[in-house]
Amino acid sequence: MKKLIIAILAVASAATMYAQGTVNMVSKNAVYYGPYAGALAGTKVGSECAAALMYEGQVMFTQPFAMSPKGEPTGKLKGDIVTTPLPPGTLVEGLTVKAYNIYGFFYPAESAPFSYRTGDPATMAAPEATLNYESFVIDCPEPTTIALGILGLGSLLIFRRRD
Repeated sequence: MKKLIIAILAVASAATMYAQGTVNMVSKNAVYYGPYAGALAGTKVGSECAAALMYEGQVMFTQPFAMSPKGEPTGKLKGDIVTTPLPPGTLVEGLTVKAYNIYGFFYPAESAPFSYRTGDPATMAAPEATLNYESFVIDCPEPTTIALGILGLGSLLIFRRRD
């Protein structure tokens, strides 16, 4: 029975990979921390944040932001070419990029909608070179703020009154 289920899942996943467009997850513009991010305000986001490519309110895939070879945050996406359920070789309107902190504290910020022409893996037509969204700002607390919050919650649990 298990082998039958695995075979059905394998066939179904292979069937869904037909005629999917590709997206080059390279960004032209950087994403920055906002004024409420404390000491990080005005700096570019790094690998502590990730971006989700959104279409009609649905997350298509996520990717962390890149770091430079020196270990400095770049505020830009890493640049993998990924497949998407969008039609290949067509101009798609209304894509957005939502950036958030990957440590569970979700302070999202979303880019303005933009257009993108997907690539076609069947003909090896390359997708557009970059995701052409405008720079935007996210507000994530500093890691020390998060650590203090966790310590405070832990102390409340330890010293709670038991009736």
